[in-house]
Amino acid sequence: NEGDRWGGQVAFPGGKQEENETDEETCAREVYEEVGLRLPFLPEKFGRESESFTLLGAVNDRQIIFREQSMSVRCFVYFQLAKTTPELVMNHNEVAACGWCKMKQLLKRSAVSHLKFTISHMFSDRHPLYQKAIETLGLDYVYFTKVDLETDDFQVSFSSTNEELAVLRSNFFLWGLTLGFVNDFLFNVTSIRSKPLNFSKECLGRPIEVVYRSGVHNIVLHTYCSLREMLFGSR
Repeated sequence: NEGDRWGGQVAFPGGKQEENETDEETCAREVYEEVGLRLPFLPEKFGRESESFTLLGAVNDRQIIFREQSMSVRCFVYFQLAKTTPELVMNHNEVAACGWCKMKQLLKRSAVSHLKFTISHMFSDRHPLYQKAIETLGLDYVYFTKVDLETDDFQVSFSSTNEELAVLRSNFFLWGLTLGFVNDFLFNVTSIRSKPLNFSKECLGRPIEVVYRSGVHNIVLHTYCSLREMLFGSR
């Protein structure tokens, strides 16, 4: 969907809440509309809910601020009760590809790499010295952690060439908000992982998440986030 800010990225099924819906009903409806799974609290107009899954709870909400607008995003966690996983039925108007990922993939360190974004062009319309200063300080690139996903049942919702399929597979990775929810579940909520999935390097005997090309700024950012977590209990 070209009008979707997150179009073309891997994410959990989801969407906006409709009037008079509970959070659980919104989640169940969106999952059913996008990939055809029937979850607990599915509104009656979509038929009987399935007994294949049970709701465990939700991880911490995330607040998103974009162009002076904000919204709260909640991620629910379900446990599959059925021995056989129900078939995914994609809505081709909303989903280009999907698949199941095994938990053990998210426990491997080798799955972690990084995305590199150039941001110096954002300052190209300002004074040349301003852009030069950004580059000199090592702030011209921003790195984001990504986790490559492997799936044996990778499905696409449209007829595709081998080249198109290869592009979809190469873009099948977690990062950003979705990876944040995964880290919340694996590290903060369940302690399945001893540390979050992030792209980091050793510095002074401690792993520091790499965000900038400048090591000094990475240390400053890490220190700020650590102090904020100590003071406010969240990052």
